[in-house]
Amino acid sequence: MTRKSTPLVERLLTVGEAAELLGTTERFPRRRFGQVRRLPSGRYQARYLGPDGLDRPAPGTFASKTSAEKWLVRKEAEIHDDQKKDTSAAGGASCSTPASVPHRWPSPTGCSRQS
Repeated sequence: MTRKSTPLVERLLTVGEAAELLGTTERFPRRRFGQVRRLPSGRYQARYLGPDGLDRPAPGTFASKTSAEKWLVRKEAEIHDDQKKDTSAAGGASCSTPASVPHRWPSPTGCSRQS
């Protein structure tokens, strides 16, 4: 008796089909802060949008995507800490206090106190 063998994988799934099987609508989840891209050389470049609204690349490239992502996490924490120091030096008011909530959208550099 000959047994008919079936191939393990008949065809590859498309990204949309794989997302549907996994129950997610997002094909590629987006980063909350910054971007990482692979360069033609095989290395990775990290960049982020600074508080001043300018695109800021990392000072160098990274051998792995994980290294670039770790750099972005540290940079985000550094920016957050600097903004906390700036608000505490400005009189202790934080962006969440009612006195500092502006009647317009806040500037990209952080919250602004109205006089």
